[in-house]
Amino acid sequence: MVSSYSAWSFPRSALLLLAALHFPLSGLEAAPIAYSGKIAVHGENYDGPGHFRFALVDHNGSVLWRNAPGGAAVTTAVNRGHYSVLLGDDATPHMAPIPENLFLDHPVVFLRVHFSEGDGQPFVHLQPDQRILSAAHALSANIAEEARRAQLAEIAEKVEAGAITLDMLAPEVLQELNATQLAPGVVTRGMLAPGVLEDLNASIANGSITPNMLSPAVIAQLNPPLAITRSDLPADVLADLNRTITRSDLPADVLADLNRTITRGDLPADVLSDLNNTVTRDRLAQDVLNDLNASITLGRLSPEVLAALGVLPSVSTQPF
Repeated sequence: MVSSYSAWSFPRSALLLLAALHFPLSGLEAAPIAYSGKIAVHGENYDGPGHFRFALVDHNGSVLWRNAPGGAAVTTAVNRGHYSVLLGDDATPHMAPIPENLFLDHPVVFLRVHFSEGDGQPFVHLQPDQRILSAAHALSANIAEEARRAQLAEIAEKVEAGAITLDMLAPEVLQELNATQLAPGVVTRGMLAPGVLEDLNASIANGSITPNMLSPAVIAQLNPPLAITRSDLPADVLADLNRTITRSDLPADVLADLNRTITRGDLPADVLSDLNNTVTRDRLAQDVLNDLNASITLGRLSPEVLAALGVLPSVSTQPF
């Protein structure tokens, strides 16, 4: 992972004042722009030659200028992560001058930087693209050059830290400062410095986040309603639920319980009371009472009983 931060050679609070001095006027070649940044690779400050591709793009991402055609890279020394270049300085190898009137024709311009460690390593886009603000005035080239030198000296003496406050800025400048660069989701982990990442990772220890620290929406996502139907179950689970359980599937202790002899000592008191209860006539059902009170005739006795009693059945004879 490659992370970076960038800086111009002037403070952001004085950006509009200095913009006219850094970007020449119509009919002139744009002056080089001093730009510096810092590179960290896998959380470690990069040290050694760095290979960079620079481009100026508009708010739609259309390229207005490249440091060189054909993807040629500018090689510059990176010392403990820090590097500096002059954008548009044609004295630098593979650095093309910035076209005249670029900042007059395109008031909204961003700098896009790609970095590679060289030796066949791919170029990585260092996000986000940096906004360059331009407020060039319709002055002649000579006046602009003289004004540039005079204003640099004057600003160095008069513009101190904190001298420019928010109420001194125009509404459109405040709108630019409060633009969507810092909207939710725009800043990613790859844009954070290693020190910031260490602070973020150190402050969230295991168990440090409790449920009462979470918003209701997060808790609702963590605890969605759980309704599992048969269609949600895999085939092997359904097969286990539907299979027939035989005696061979039962463990030995369950089989022992099923096969053991139940003695009177195993029965609860209410069951023993029912077994030992005296059965009286009034507890018998009517059909049982009818059977007990029925008259026993010879016709209801079996032949064996009749023979035992010595009663012979009548014999009828039929003529041949």
